[in-house]
Amino acid sequence: MTGKKRLTVEDEAELTRLWKKLVKLFHPDRFAHLPDKLETYEKLTSAINQAKDNGDIGTLREIANDPHGFILRQGWASLDFSEEKELGQLRRLHEALQLEIIAVLESRTLERCQFSQSAILGPWYMSLLTSPATNNIFEARTSSMNSPP
Repeated sequence: MTGKKRLTVEDEAELTRLWKKLVKLFHPDRFAHLPDKLETYEKLTSAINQAKDNGDIGTLREIANDPHGFILRQGWASLDFSEEKELGQLRRLHEALQLEIIAVLESRTLERCQFSQSAILGPWYMSLLTSPATNNIFEARTSSMNSPP
């Protein structure tokens, strides 16, 4: 191809977004510790850059959707993408831990509020806080936050 394809504004934005994501993900500098795979990462990054330069959003989509398949279709040495699976698991764990932290912080804030408001509102407010209906609401919220993603 001699020149860059004409793209819509939306396609140009997608092209730039995909290019940044793919270069960040597959840049050879990230894999300098894997000399046997480095050549494939260099070829892949070169293909990504060439696709961006040519406005070839289809190639960038193909790489983004199936990097392993793209590499195999080029006849390059296969890469191990098992780290991506582990990364997904770590992200889910991180999200679950964030929810747990928020729940703990909210419960501590609630305890402080209960103490200060009980002095202001008196026995009526305390009876509301200790009612079975209020406890059921808090238990339902806590159990939904503790359930696995």
